[in-house]
Amino acid sequence: MPARRKPARSPPSPRSNGPFGNCPWKTAYQAHYDRFPADFGKTIAGFFYDEPETRGDWGTELNRVLAERAVDWKRAYVAYKFQLSGDDQAAARYQYLEARAEAWGRTMYGGISRWCREHGVQSIGHMMEHAGMYLLPEFCAGDLMRLQKYASMGGIDAVFSQFKPGQRAAYDAPCWQTPKLGSSVSHAYGKPDDVAMVEIFGARGQDLTYPEMKWWADHMQVSGINFLIPHSFNPRAPKDTDCPPYFYMEQFEPRWPLYRVFANYTSRLSLLLTGGRHVAPVALLFSGNTAQVGKAVPPDQLSESLQDALYDCDWLPFEVFEQDTTIRGRDLQLRAESCQVLVVPPVEVIPWPTLDKAKEFFERGGTVLAYGFSPSRSGTLGRSAAGIATLGREIWGEPKPGLAVCRTNAAGGRSYLLPEKPTPEQLQQVLAGDAGVHPGLEILEGRADHWVHVLHRVRAGQDVFFIVNQNHLGQPRTFRLRVSAAGYPELWDAMRNEIWAVPHRRQGRQVELTMAFEPNESALLVFQPTRRELPLRDAGVPPAPGKTYALERVPTPATQPVARLGGSGLTVGPEPADPYAGRVEVVPSDLGRRFFLELGALAPEEAARVTVNGQDAGGFISRPLRLDVTRWIKAGENSVRIEPFSPREARLCVY
Repeated sequence: MPARRKPARSPPSPRSNGPFGNCPWKTAYQAHYDRFPADFGKTIAGFFYDEPETRGDWGTELNRVLAERAVDWKRAYVAYKFQLSGDDQAAARYQYLEARAEAWGRTMYGGISRWCREHGVQSIGHMMEHAGMYLLPEFCAGDLMRLQKYASMGGIDAVFSQFKPGQRAAYDAPCWQTPKLGSSVSHAYGKPDDVAMVEIFGARGQDLTYPEMKWWADHMQVSGINFLIPHSFNPRAPKDTDCPPYFYMEQFEPRWPLYRVFANYTSRLSLLLTGGRHVAPVALLFSGNTAQVGKAVPPDQLSESLQDALYDCDWLPFEVFEQDTTIRGRDLQLRAESCQVLVVPPVEVIPWPTLDKAKEFFERGGTVLAYGFSPSRSGTLGRSAAGIATLGREIWGEPKPGLAVCRTNAAGGRSYLLPEKPTPEQLQQVLAGDAGVHPGLEILEGRADHWVHVLHRVRAGQDVFFIVNQNHLGQPRTFRLRVSAAGYPELWDAMRNEIWAVPHRRQGRQVELTMAFEPNESALLVFQPTRRELPLRDAGVPPAPGKTYALERVPTPATQPVARLGGSGLTVGPEPADPYAGRVEVVPSDLGRRFFLELGALAPEEAARVTVNGQDAGGFISRPLRLDVTRWIKAGENSVRIEPFSPREARLCVY
């Protein structure tokens, strides 16, 4: 039993880091290094952990952590296994669980990551975070963030049908905000360039479509996940039916040409959405182990409503808020990131330093939100429930949940106690309408239906907004937007590798513009310090062409039907490939203008890879079904190939 363990002896060396210090890497990682030392940091970039189940109390390291925190180990052990009297029970049990999480992360993942750094590689991976498992003590010490802070980056899994277009709770719910959980690890703990990873698509099935893949990827990227690792290649496919889809299976997968289009798109996004500074106005305080000592509401629903309201947030661990975050006027500063709103979660138990610092932020002019209920018991030994209640009254008074401001002060501080499940509209009413805190990008006109989301980063002093329309069905949607940024807006289409100028009106730092988005379309809005001469994309729609060439289809040999495996084996989703080959004669006088290949309906998937005159010209996934092919067009005859499926019609438009 933990209560019978002896206190730690003298501290071990940093290299061994405790009694289990060498175990995780001594048997596996070191063996790889001994065999392939020259490949480390080159061919071998690092090691990947996948859903580890390493439960335990982590030996004498636990006592060491308790001592660091000036917590009486006897009280902590008794509270974990039995019951202390009075206010000390919740605090002592919470301190035991927090020390256990720290010891677990420091010993297991800290040891692995340190070994990897010393050998020029990284340690990345993911736990099981779906269905609320990021809060389970037996899987991740009750708080995934406390373990992953010792990895090289935050990471999650996205498998089966956990993400499905048009749904928030498709499978293994809750999953929708796990990308925000993973990216918050990297932001909160200062991982280089805010890189956060996802292992994606595993076990989804061979019927996964490329438009669906784009929809998944957009949700990851707009939530801060910028390193995608597809779990979708198997050298034994199709005979090995474990965890498809498989993107390359020779004649068994006709859509293989589309993978290059998808990879180019996600690589461009990852490049542009990595590094620089993340901009999020809201810090959402979080500690998983509060759920083990009292009533607590997980952050998923509020995080989702904030995202729908276009307020980006980071999940901020209590320890990061207490130790690494500074109060600067009405802002919270964490390294380069600055927040204007602090959310205190609906937890019964909270550490006294956390709530005391929230009070200080309020007193210095900050906006502090609670929702559902405010904390009522202490997670710090020596601090009573009465002390927590006093802090709570000094922040919120004694209100009932609602949308009205609870308290204000001369410094500009404002506090609110919102309903337990505030809607995006209620958040906009309170934050923008009452508190005067606006997101960096707002929708002034147009129906988003809670499916338009935005990520804001600043790179080299330039504002970059990634805007995704996750409405995947229906007609194009037109939005009038207001953006707070300096410079001249340009629309960067990462799918088609195109850049456009955008008509706009400016007043100070406020820019208003109109953009149209097809279903499942995304765009980067990049603000340049100087105006550049670029083609104009008014309201997101290209102008009417000045001239049109019809393509003449060239007969091609009949394609072989795609083989299908019967029984319990693999079933291929799409129809057999039917690539389109065409030719067009371009007059020399049209050279120097812009040429766009525009297609009619595509089925069964709205996706195409395009080759012009034998050169890879790119492609697209989802509408609009068009592509700038100017650089590949020559005078005279031009050949065009569209694969893997044929459009209803194809034309070359000259602008």
